[in-house]
Amino acid sequence: MPRITRPPRVAALAAAGLAAILALSACSAPAAEDSAESSQSDASLSIAITNVPNSIDPAVISQSPDATIWSALYDRLLSVDPDGKYVPNAAESWEYSDDGLTLTLKLRDDLSFSNGDPIDSAAVKATIDYVRETPGAGQTGWKQAESIEAPDPQTLVITLSQPDPLLLDGLATYLGVIADPATLGDPDNAQQPLESGPYTLDKEATVTGSVYVMQRRDDYWNADAYPFKKLTVKAITDYQALYNALSSGELDAGYAPSDQIPALEGNGFVNHVIEGQGTGSLIFADRDGEILPALADVRVRQAINMAIDRDGFVSQVLNGAGKAAEQKVTPGTIGYVEKLNETYPYDVEKARELMAEAGYADGFEVTMPSNFLSQSYEPIIGQALKDIGITVNWQVMQPQDPIWESLRFPMGFWVDGGANTANSMIMNYGPDGSFNPWHVTTPELDDLFATAYAATDEDSAAAAWEAINTYAVEEALSAPIFFTQANMVTRPGIEYLGTVPPSITTVQLYDVTD
Repeated sequence: MPRITRPPRVAALAAAGLAAILALSACSAPAAEDSAESSQSDASLSIAITNVPNSIDPAVISQSPDATIWSALYDRLLSVDPDGKYVPNAAESWEYSDDGLTLTLKLRDDLSFSNGDPIDSAAVKATIDYVRETPGAGQTGWKQAESIEAPDPQTLVITLSQPDPLLLDGLATYLGVIADPATLGDPDNAQQPLESGPYTLDKEATVTGSVYVMQRRDDYWNADAYPFKKLTVKAITDYQALYNALSSGELDAGYAPSDQIPALEGNGFVNHVIEGQGTGSLIFADRDGEILPALADVRVRQAINMAIDRDGFVSQVLNGAGKAAEQKVTPGTIGYVEKLNETYPYDVEKARELMAEAGYADGFEVTMPSNFLSQSYEPIIGQALKDIGITVNWQVMQPQDPIWESLRFPMGFWVDGGANTANSMIMNYGPDGSFNPWHVTTPELDDLFATAYAATDEDSAAAAWEAINTYAVEEALSAPIFFTQANMVTRPGIEYLGTVPPSITTVQLYDVTD
């Protein structure tokens, strides 16, 4: 199987949303996406995000919350509907070659920039070439691309060195943006680009780094799908401040912790619960037992899985705002297998038996990293492992300290985002995955990944990721504990459309109600 060389991109995606996921893990919510069948109106929408972009340059944008801003200003080749499925956007169709190495996209013929200049495949190619040549998140995302060609104004051909299961998601998000070739790399356009998307930036009303005000382009090819004439995005990192902004009417929608929901609902807000926003797990990084031999034995890994009272964890630690998890794939996404949730019932006695069978009746000690992701969960995790003889020594880490790549920790707790199955499977179980720093693999897993990489249609891809997910659970390649949930609240008159965790948060997730 070809080596998977995408983890830096996947890791960057995970890291971008981790703080928000954890801050709201027992409580809050991002979104899903795509254009609703709405008609234009004079309504406005004011929403908050937890971070703002340092730049809107196509080379450095990512799938973090600031996508709400850049996705309104840049058109994208593909999009994602509220159910998480890829749909046409600037590209009205796409087709893979049988070997999965060539992707051909056909562009619409009515695309234009906000100054009226037409958009063709040459502009798309220029944007992609610029991103490929410029250090940033996008450069890593295009790592598998061998060439980009524009044989005619409406055709774009992407040739890959190996099949890339992450490409369509990228084209529907940060890899699919279209920028003006004449301004690429111009520092003056890093915060105020020439727009190709459904909105233009109101430069006079915008305060860079704080408030972004955008006006709908009525000449945009899909303007009827955007009911909001004015879009305001505010950076609010404190959740009490966000609550105050919602309550005062300053915001129309936002994420809210669970303990604030009753008060907001009392004020007329509607709460939309998004399940599977992220997954909290024990990562088994050293599955070959390089520094902790016990982890090489599947019985030990299975014992750890059986030692965790997942329902108790959700009840006691998450205050019920989550769901027990025995798999990394989140509900509602491809590759999720409901029956896998019955693989490891909470059974301390059986776990001890497995430990004894593996030769560890007296247990062992393990050092695990302690950081902002784990500290709230360390007491209950430590006690669960102690119950089967495993003593955990927590080593405090600073945010900038390398964890997995340092090869110092055979296992540890982590929370990663759940929007994309391919990202999750590659990051956790791929031979070069961020959470697999010793590059552990097996012939069976290699074959499963090769099948997933070669899948060029939705059904075969779903079956392939289900197979990888099933193998990972049965072989206890990690110990998932819980799925986080998130709460998106909207005021009367605003509807939230998302049904699954989103790849990116966009204005397309909102509509006007009658």
